[in-house]
Parts: sequence; structure tokens; C-alpha cells
Amino acid sequence: MELCKRYQVLHQQLDENVDKETLKLLFHEFIDISLWGNATDLSLLAGNVTLEDIKSVQGAEVRKKNEENILVNDLDQAWSYLTTKGMNRIDIVLDNSGFELFADLIFTLFVLDSKLVNEVHLHCKEIPWFVSDTMPKDFHALLAQLVDKEFYPNIHQNSGDSRAIQFLHSKLVSYHQSNQIVIKSNPFWTLDYNYWNLAKSGDLYDDLLASSLVIFKGDLNYRKLTGDLQWDKTTPFTTAIQGLAKSKLPVLSLRTCKADVVVGLEKGVNEKLIEKYKAMGNEVGEFWSSSGKWAVISFSEGS
Repeated sequence: MELCKRYQVLHQQLDENVDKETLKLLFHEFIDISLWGNATDLSLLAGNVTLEDIKSVQGAEVRKKNEENILVNDLDQAWSYLTTKGMNRIDIVLDNSGFELFADLIFTLFVLDSKLVNEVHLHCKEIPWFVSDTMPKDFHALLAQLVDKEFYPNIHQNSGDSRAIQFLHSKLVSYHQSNQIVIKSNPFWTLDYNYWNLAKSGDLYDDLLASSLVIFKGDLNYRKLTGDLQWDKTTPFTTAIQGLAKSKLPVLSLRTCKADVVVGLEKGVNEKLIEKYKAMGNEVGEFWSSSGKWAVISFSEGS
């Protein structure tokens, strides 16, 4: 509900002429929402937030705090690439349905409202690899639930809350009907291949070549990007994704760490985190990488 209200306020301001630096800051904030899901710190997008608040010293302090647990953060590189090359379409290879899908749709609304892109293509799985994976029906179920007074009875009893959630719903429906939000699925996402084989996927690869940026969400997608191998944790992301690094696909991975494979860390970071996780009362320090308390944002231009 907080996200619905804050989206409604920011949407009104995005209709104005927003400078490039502010768009960059908002891009970071909405990526954070998509990255962390229901663990997002909403202190920046607070109350009747204005674009001036986001650019303020206090806003910068909140951003710095929010980024403390992001061990690899290539978001500036991704933004620079996008704004240099130009943006028309973003593709998101989705992870979980439910709240994570909702957070991804908040990011989707931002990039469309701000006219950073004209289209967002959402890639679902045809069958769930894990039980919570997003399938096409989950997008439509979420739309129906948002305006279902029996599904959210307390929200729809409050007129302000009801207006905010219905406004967000109307924007999603409008973008979907105008083919600016496109829902897709492909068998490749649940085949027994890692994503190094994406260039051999035929129509899927050809379709993705039209994208300005392909965002991979979540832990499973990260593991399939890196082959789920025991890389040394200082291995560059562009090494670990093998052929994808030269696939002509610009790739951005948003991943909270919930498994042992992690790449792209600076030398010594893994060792410090092992000791830190032990000091937090955990017997096996190496399990920091499976705890979900840290994250990585990794980018490859694809060239």
C-alpha cells in the first residue's frame, strides 16, 4: 500500500520536465525496490516526497545507507550504457510471483511513465522451476487481486488507499492494453541449460537482440547466468557468464544472495564477510552468501 501511494505521488511529478540527474537517482531507487522486494527501505520515498527531496543531502545519505549491503553495484555503468546507446525497450526475466512481481511492476511503471523506454517485455516461465516462479497467469491474477474488494477488504474500506491502488491498477491495465507492457513466456527458461546457451535459443535470442537492456531477476537466474559453478568469488562477472559477455545482449543481474555462487567481489571481501557472519552468531561464516542479507547488481554490455 505504501508503494501504491508513493507511486501515485511520483507519477504526478514525472509528468513534468525531469532532468537527467533526477531520472538517474529515481532509476536507482526503483531498481532497489525491484532488487530487495519486501525488504526495501522505503525511507527515501517517504510521505509526500518531492523530486527535490530525492536530490537533497538527506536523500543521498539514505541512498548510501541502502547500498551498504550491495557488494557489487554496476548500476552506474548500466545507466551510462543506456543513456549513451539510447533506450527503447527493457526486458525483465522474472523471478517470483506475488510481492516480487508487484515490485517489478512498480519499476516497470516508473520507466514507462518517465519515458525512459517505450516498452517493457516481461518474461515468465511456462512452468514453475520453483513453486513461486512467475507464469503468465500470475500477472493477470495480480491485476485481478488489486481491485478485488474481498481479497483486500481493509484497503478498499479506506477511500484514500482504494484510490491509490485503483490508480496503479489502471496504469498497469492501460500499458498492457497498449502493448507497452508485454507478457511473454518461452520453454528455454526451464530447460536444463544454463544461460550461456541463450544465443542458441533461436527466436528467443533474436527477440532479445531488440532490447536496450535485459534484466535478470533473482537467485536462480543468477545461478544459471554463471553456470552455477564454484567460481572464485573475485572472478569477473563477464568471465563467469562466458559467451553471454559477447552475445550483443546488454545484461543486468539483480540478485539478493541466497546460494553459494557469487562473483565479482573485490579481493578480501569474502573473507571479511565470513568473519562478520560468524560474529553475528552464525556457526558457518561461509553461509553469508546464502543468507539473503547481501546483494549484487552485475552488468555486462554484451560486446
